[in-house]
Order: sequence, then C-alpha cells, then structure tokens
Amino acid sequence: MLELVPATIENVTKDEGVEDLSDDVKMMFLDKETLMKELATANENHITILRERESQLISRTNAWRSRLIKKLQEKELQRNRMTLSHITTYVNHYEEEMHKLYHR
Repeated sequence: MLELVPATIENVTKDEGVEDLSDDVKMMFLDKETLMKELATANENHITILRERESQLISRTNAWRSRLIKKLQEKELQRNRMTLSHITTYVNHYEEEMHKLYHR
C-alpha cells in the first residue's frame, strides 16, 4: 500500500487518472506528510491487533495444553489405580486359595 501512495500523490498533483476520487480524497493526497503519518498509524494499529491476537492465541493454546496434560495425567492415574486394584484382587484370591490348600 505504501508503494501506491507516492504514485497516487503524483497523479493527484498532476490531476491525472484521479477522476473517480472525491475532492476530499484528493485533498488528503495533497498533504503528503499527514497522509504518511496516517498510514503509519494505521499500520501500527494493525500490527498491534495482530500482536494481541497472537498473544490471545498463545494463551488459549497454553491453557488447552495444560488442560489436556492434566486430563491425560488423571486418566493415567485412574488406569494405574485400576491395575493396582486388579493386582490386589488377584493376590488376595490366591492367598485365599493357598490358605485353603494348607489348612485342610
């Protein structure tokens, strides 16, 4: 966009190929310094919006990752508890069987 500005300023100054521009727009292009400041401000605002969105995306991604890791840890803990429960049940069952065999 910044490349178009000097060419448009030149065309407005020469009054060439700018018939479709309103008088207000033509006046804006005649004040090059103000126009360049406005473009720089618009660009800075755009960059600020992009940075804010990037920050928001990173924050949401980090929160999602944390929730996912916590969920996976909870699932793994539950799985380990179930396995331990099965092992305990198995050991208890065979202790009972051994006790029955030796105490006949």
